[in-house]
Amino acid sequence: MGLFCLGRRTTGTKPGKFAIVPPGWKGAIPKGVTKVIITTTPKVWLWGRDTCSRRRFLYDFKILPAYA
Repeated sequence: MGLFCLGRRTTGTKPGKFAIVPPGWKGAIPKGVTKVIITTTPKVWLWGRDTCSRRRFLYDFKILPAYA
């Protein structure tokens, strides 16, 4: 199992666009992606810690399929 943390210690305090892709993925990286994270399995978990408000947390994250 692999682990990657998106947060101010690893990615800084500015917004970013990340592509989380499975092993062996051969698609095109969407425009504006600042970091590609290759997972060790085709399934991932996403946890979030909200220090401000839950509503802001929900609007700050957008999850899209690779073909969008």
